Amino acid sequence: MYAHVASQGTRVILEGHGGDELLGGYPYFAQAAVDTYAARGDWRRTWQAARCLADTRNPDIDEVGSPAWRIFLAKLPRAPYLRRWLKWQSRRVVGERTAPSPVQTTSYVTPDIRSACPPMRVPTLDGLSPLGTELHTAFTQRVLPIVLRVVDRATMAYSVESRAPLLDHRLVQFAFSLPDEDKVARETKHILRAATADVVPHAVRRRRAKLGFSIAEREWFDAPIVRDYLRDVCGSRSMRECGFIDAAALSAGVERCARDGFTWHDTTRIWEALNIFLWHERFVRPAAPRHSPASIAQAAECVGVGGEKP
Repeated sequence: MYAHVASQGTRVILEGHGGDELLGGYPYFAQAAVDTYAARGDWRRTWQAARCLADTRNPDIDEVGSPAWRIFLAKLPRAPYLRRWLKWQSRRVVGERTAPSPVQTTSYVTPDIRSACPPMRVPTLDGLSPLGTELHTAFTQRVLPIVLRVVDRATMAYSVESRAPLLDHRLVQFAFSLPDEDKVARETKHILRAATADVVPHAVRRRRAKLGFSIAEREWFDAPIVRDYLRDVCGSRSMRECGFIDAAALSAGVERCARDGFTWHDTTRIWEALNIFLWHERFVRPAAPRHSPASIAQAAECVGVGGEKP
């Protein structure tokens, strides 16, 4: 993308980095809003946030979860008669639904490596609600710093300067001073959507499912040449001796996906394991790597996005 921008002669671009972290653009912020409003006993806003959470899941990347009424019921005080009545009403209106298949989320990285990199613990900050705490952590630690580092490297590789107006310190201070309901209500980034009503097209402003940038992993892995490459790597001696990756589990996962089809979650986990292995071969193993990072790039280049072997 930045290569294309540079090829057009553009050297400075404006981007919206920080908007999701300031105003609650990700689905897990909607879950934090449900927790926040339920703790206050504000059941109207709890129901709005539950509907928002159900709407923000993106089926294009296999995101599944409970419907809004189930999210809402889970937060109600113990009122068995009310819960039974609401469940009966839901079944009467929408009927019984088959539960979605569970999503495989186990990492192929070995436990020793995972334990050496424990998950970040969200600090408890005085005066902030659960939603406010999640936003502050995403803005200062967990999400935005990583995004900005990657964007800085990508833009500088093509001599493009990226500027983020939403990160102006005055706007950041103002955003953190807003009440939670201005950020997540029936929709995410509520105040921003309202402020742009006369500027942004209605179809864009009312879009609820979160759409992010992603590479064409599913299209690549569905191609025979890449599947053969993955089988070769997973069965290699280098993979078994790497110590960073559970080679047997990864090999079984690749075979299952080759048989049943790759989902977005499958490709994400396999892509993670593959890149860790290639990094290990390139920088950790003293001997020359058997599978260089160029191999997978060459395979992907032969396939193209969603194509077949020529």
